[in-house]
Amino acid sequence: MASDVEFVEFIIEGLTTAEPVKYKKMFGEYALFYREKVVALICDNQLFIKPTEAGKNFIGKVNEAPPYPGAKNSYLIGDMVEDKDWLSQLICLSEKELPLPKKKTKKSTKTSLQKEKRYQEIFNELKSLLQPYAQSLEITDDKPDSYYLFTRYILKNKKPLFFGAAKINQSSVSYHLMPIYVFPELLKGLSPELKKKQKGKSCFNFKTLDSLKIDELKQLTKTAYQQYQNAQYL
Repeated sequence: MASDVEFVEFIIEGLTTAEPVKYKKMFGEYALFYREKVVALICDNQLFIKPTEAGKNFIGKVNEAPPYPGAKNSYLIGDMVEDKDWLSQLICLSEKELPLPKKKTKKSTKTSLQKEKRYQEIFNELKSLLQPYAQSLEITDDKPDSYYLFTRYILKNKKPLFFGAAKINQSSVSYHLMPIYVFPELLKGLSPELKKKQKGKSCFNFKTLDSLKIDELKQLTKTAYQQYQNAQYL
């Protein structure tokens, strides 16, 4: 069974690496690149980290398995894919011991430029849903392709509680709302159309403007903000 691109984007979204982790489709599956190095493979919707001594020491008890028949063993990562800080550290440690691949040049095409323009329009719409709440939150990232808002509420790990974000990815534009993860009852009554766009527990992915469901997302964002207020997270 080939991997879903939505699962791939779920893996890389929220990573805290110094540079973005990118992906490329290869033979029906996906390779993850960090600083131009292949650090992992995603096969059958499972994450396999390239084996290194640093990675093995960091993981501790590793689960070795081949990503596909005939391949050498890699480190199969299970539920820890949810811990983005842990996964980011593992990727950074592994990258330092892995070799660089051969570089290939890629020419821009008319199609890719059209896609870039479309994604920018979607991103701008999603960003506008978060901006009304920026005054009472902390803007931690405000770039042409990413916009992140955090609360000032400090968690036990000494990090601020995440509120929401909009981000342009390789194959979609994502909209994150952490309150729907903290309070899953917020998803009650979600339309089937928007439900189809949900990836993971707190993220929606969009590829076209007409699929945005802006009014519904606007109301969901407002309700999510109010829920954080009621919980005294703001």
